[in-house]
Amino acid sequence: MVEGCSGELPVETAFITNRGEVVMIRSARPEDAEGIVDSVNQVGREKIHLLVEEFPLSVEEEREYLLELDRDHNLFLVVVSGGMATGEGRIVGGIGVFQDRGGRSPKTRHLCSVGLHLIRDYRGQGIGTRLLELAVEWARQRGYLKMDASIFSTNTASLALFRKLGNNLFLPLLHIYAYIGIIME
Repeated sequence: MVEGCSGELPVETAFITNRGEVVMIRSARPEDAEGIVDSVNQVGREKIHLLVEEFPLSVEEEREYLLELDRDHNLFLVVVSGGMATGEGRIVGGIGVFQDRGGRSPKTRHLCSVGLHLIRDYRGQGIGTRLLELAVEWARQRGYLKMDASIFSTNTASLALFRKLGNNLFLPLLHIYAYIGIIME
């Protein structure tokens, strides 16, 4: 069991970064849509960390997506920095775990995919490790057997993180991105 996770994941959990800053990790809410779009776009513009350079949904579409998200089978956490007590914090990253094909195929209901992003100033602070630990624990609690991530082979920090927590690394596909699998045993 991941520390701080007994049974269900907490709705909100404070995390102290390696720099000593307190950030809040919590479930994404519809009102987070703009911050999610902004943070993904910021990371995407770097062109080396994400498979997208621009978030594929508008703020309103993301808000609607978050309203309709099946939270029994999918997880979406955000990292909020600063102003947490006043509600004026800024979203600096997040992690999503999504059931393969939305659970429509009985043959793949045990599979999920994970995507993680953090803006530059918040990388290397232990946040990605904590997010992935929470995501793996959440997936185990729900009976998922395998978690996959697509990561550019040049994204050495993410590859190192998934290698540290995962146990099934495949070779880079077409030398564009690596296929990572975490087996839930």
